[in-house]
Amino acid sequence: MNLAFYIDSIGKSNQNEEIFNCMNEAVEYDIVSDASLFYNNISYNPYESKFGIFNSTDIWNYTGLLVATDINNAMFANKIVNKFKLAYLYKKDANVLGLINVINACPIITVNKDDYNEVFRLTGKKPIKLKKLDAKKIIEVLK
Repeated sequence: MNLAFYIDSIGKSNQNEEIFNCMNEAVEYDIVSDASLFYNNISYNPYESKFGIFNSTDIWNYTGLLVATDINNAMFANKIVNKFKLAYLYKKDANVLGLINVINACPIITVNKDDYNEVFRLTGKKPIKLKKLDAKKIIEVLK
């Protein structure tokens, strides 16, 4: 199975560090056939990567599971006609109207109880709850 994340910027952040660790582990332990990271904005990348990193314009050529980390990215990716399954990795302070739009278009993944409760409270729909970013679990729940 192919797994990719779609982030806004490659720059240093806690979420990006978790994504890089998740993807590196997925490649190292052969959890995925192919791992990719798509971004909108280039910047200094302080993390080691064992997977491909591409500009978001290349999403049109991607096939597999795609996890967007920003509401706008999720809404953009949802408009692309391609053979990928989209999910949104919830981030606090997300645009509520965008969140309501996205939850009707794709599954939402949360990585802690507070985020799970907030998504449920705002949308009335239960998101997917993971303990941490784990490629194997993401693949299991999105297949």
